[in-house]
Amino acid sequence: DLPLHPRACAFLFGFPREDAVIAFDMTGRSAEAAAAKAAALEEVDEDLYRSKVKWLLAHPVAELGFELPFTDPLGVSEDQSTPSESGRGAGSGAETVSSSSSSSSPPPLLPSVPSTAEPLKEPPTVEPLPAVVRLRDRLPGNERSFPGKKLLKVGASEVALDGADGQRQVTDENKAEFVEVLAAWRTFGAIECQIEAMGRGLRAVVPEAILDELRGLLQPAEISQLLSGLGEIDVEDWQRHAAYTHGFAPDSDLVVWFWRTVRGWAATAEEKGRLPQLLQFVTGSARVPVGGFSELVGFNGAKHPFTLSKGTHLTPQSLPMAHACICTLDLPPYEDFETCREKLTQMLAMGRSHFDEAAGRGGTDDSDD
Repeated sequence: DLPLHPRACAFLFGFPREDAVIAFDMTGRSAEAAAAKAAALEEVDEDLYRSKVKWLLAHPVAELGFELPFTDPLGVSEDQSTPSESGRGAGSGAETVSSSSSSSSPPPLLPSVPSTAEPLKEPPTVEPLPAVVRLRDRLPGNERSFPGKKLLKVGASEVALDGADGQRQVTDENKAEFVEVLAAWRTFGAIECQIEAMGRGLRAVVPEAILDELRGLLQPAEISQLLSGLGEIDVEDWQRHAAYTHGFAPDSDLVVWFWRTVRGWAATAEEKGRLPQLLQFVTGSARVPVGGFSELVGFNGAKHPFTLSKGTHLTPQSLPMAHACICTLDLPPYEDFETCREKLTQMLAMGRSHFDEAAGRGGTDDSDD
């Protein structure tokens, strides 16, 4: 569930950037001006705005009790990251950086293995980024040869918001400047290169005249909803626009048990998260299109309702089978509500972990084919 933020849509589709480009010569800015610029940050990261930016503008820096560098973290701390995260930023503003200015000792070797086994290869050395990086350290993103430049682990690295070496500290005199460049970095600078690359791809297939017309018809938030859908799932709307096939009707036992299960999930905070999982399992998307469930589409772009189909080809031990291209779920001939609910729950658990065609059969060797 990762929608494209309206601000990213604004940049991608060529809306005015509202002076969101980073500038490092903003000394002498007032707290009022910084607060106005930081309002955009509240849309992107409410927690950061409330706990850091808003507080900082309202209180003396000395009340922090520690020195605050003129930097912003790129990702998780070193002890929280793993070699598999090499070259990927886990936090806002993460960038891939070249290896020209960093070094580190290699990680420990894997545990020894019995002498009869073939020895394991040592894991590749993953060097971390330096403690502070600058915008000029970013890779240009135009490497077209394999394997290209070595990617580095983000770890506890931070980006210098003033373009220097990260030694500058935030004071009462420059905190307005810090807030302004932090907001500009988080709302645009951190994704500038990625958005520009996406924009080049978009304009390769969509003429600028079409984009200009789109900008005159829609706002960025509306484009975001059209591309990403809505996160709130209305079970009433879902059931109202469902369809039934292969002998199913709204009052069929299996249909009644299915919707009873879905409503039960929706009624508790602990299980409500299964609703987007179910929707994604059956339709390929965890979000609802603008206009609700009446606007679901199939693989060819035409409208296709969420459909429950009687799985006459399945056994009572089978898990339900989804056809995401046509938004259809085949329900096996379960004999009672408890079994139906159990199999639907197992279906979601298996669908998020791995594919197992024999799952749910209770140890039998029967085939669904």
